[in-house]
Amino acid sequence: MIVTFKAPIDLVHKLDELIEKGIFSSRSEALRRALALLIAEYSEVEYATVTRRSECTKEIEKGDGTAQCRRT
Repeated sequence: MIVTFKAPIDLVHKLDELIEKGIFSSRSEALRRALALLIAEYSEVEYATVTRRSECTKEIEKGDGTAQCRRT
């Protein structure tokens, strides 16, 4: 699938520098990697948030008054 988007010229130049250094073979390769990292990062954040909420719910359900849940 082809995706088109606009980016600030300074980011494009930095991206091209990475390609010139041989870190990536093309803009497409670099952007695929960047998207994969972004999705992985947000997936971890989402998982951590769900896990904290689940742990907090368990503390509250104990009902012994010791729950120390914080909003995230």
